[in-house]
Amino acid sequence: MQHAPQPADIPAVSLQTNSIGLTASRPRSRRRNFVRRRGSVLIIVVSLLVLLALLGTAWIATTHAARQSTEQNSVNTQVVLLVEGAVEMSKTWLTTGLSGRSTPAEAPTYRPRSDSSKQYDYHHVTWAGGGANTTNPELASRFPEQSGASYIWPAVSAPLARGATFESPLGGRSYTARTDLKITSIIIDGQLYPAFDVGGQLMLAADADGDGIADSGLWPVPMGQVNGVTYYYAVRLIDNNSAINATCAIEPNIASTVLDANGKATQLAGNYFPSNIDLHSLVMSNAEWNAYNAWRFVGSPNMTPVMDNSAARTDFLFGSIYEAWQYQAARRPGSPGKNTAAQAYRTLTSADVASLAARFTLRSTASPLGVFDAMMPLTTGDRTDPYRADQAAQWFADNFGTNFSRRAMMVASSSVSNTIPVMPLPVLPSPLGGLTEPNLKVSVNAAGFSELRTGAYLAMCDTPYTTPF
Repeated sequence: MQHAPQPADIPAVSLQTNSIGLTASRPRSRRRNFVRRRGSVLIIVVSLLVLLALLGTAWIATTHAARQSTEQNSVNTQVVLLVEGAVEMSKTWLTTGLSGRSTPAEAPTYRPRSDSSKQYDYHHVTWAGGGANTTNPELASRFPEQSGASYIWPAVSAPLARGATFESPLGGRSYTARTDLKITSIIIDGQLYPAFDVGGQLMLAADADGDGIADSGLWPVPMGQVNGVTYYYAVRLIDNNSAINATCAIEPNIASTVLDANGKATQLAGNYFPSNIDLHSLVMSNAEWNAYNAWRFVGSPNMTPVMDNSAARTDFLFGSIYEAWQYQAARRPGSPGKNTAAQAYRTLTSADVASLAARFTLRSTASPLGVFDAMMPLTTGDRTDPYRADQAAQWFADNFGTNFSRRAMMVASSSVSNTIPVMPLPVLPSPLGGLTEPNLKVSVNAAGFSELRTGAYLAMCDTPYTTPF
């Protein structure tokens, strides 16, 4: 009888081993894989958090930069508006000087005649004796003067705001003096700045024209601080009629004594025109003078008048090159007339205005230079570096002593309004007839008698039907 095999007798070691291997190894492997997956997720989560933190930091930084840029743009806009406001105030000061009145309550008359009771607000400024014309406080003197061992401005432009006073940002001290201001400098934190000596006190000042030397007082903008900063104005207004207009001027009439075969002068005697102002003697070389004249005259001035339609006038001739230049170019620089049927005269442009005026005694650093600057390097000078604020003595010696600055004496434009007020025209008895022509500019050479009479009448009258004659 066979008995049931005992477990010890069953050759199941391999099966048991296999069974143990199957039942013991699989769960352990799954646990290890499961642990690995949980660690990977944690790493991914941490990485995402870091990435989000970086994105958030970048967004905050970008937003902060954008906010700062917006704030700065707002401040810049306000500063630009302040500068434009100063320009407009300057224009107002200048344009009001073109009208006159007998009493403050009276309506102003535009450009009253010189012998009228309606005196101009503007008067020519005379600096003789160091005095200053208080009628025009906005006007500064063009040139400085020497007083002993000091150098002074006979006058600087007053603050443009009515009732305002100059103020030094250093200590906030104010002053009202605008005449006989001593040019000096001051050191702040090791840096030189332009200054005025006002009654023995140093007042921080400004260099409005950019040559490095104090020439204008400072005063705070009327509307207070902008973004916590106090801004100051400084202006220097100069009458361009106190300089030589390089567009119009040529020289005095050097040919007035030339006679023809009958003993009569071949050209007008005397200096009748603005073109007879002496620019020639200020030019430092004949080569520069000849080059400039060849450019603006486009050859030689034509004594036969040529109209804008290129047709030549045959009823009269110009009496001199000075008359030709005056009527064909100098009195109409914005649109010069013709020298020949094919070629118009040339005049200096706004580029020359900026080039000559921008830095007073220094050569412009703009590119390209104006025509006059480019043709006149010896005459207008070649220094471009500003003087130090403490070099007033050197600046004066270089430009206003024996070697007088030609540049400081010249402008490219000194426009003068020739508008006249509209007046009722009187009816004169026959044979003169009534004045019926419109209020237009008239030419001495081309206008008829009635036009000339109208122009003369309107130029002399302050009120209808009244003249000083």
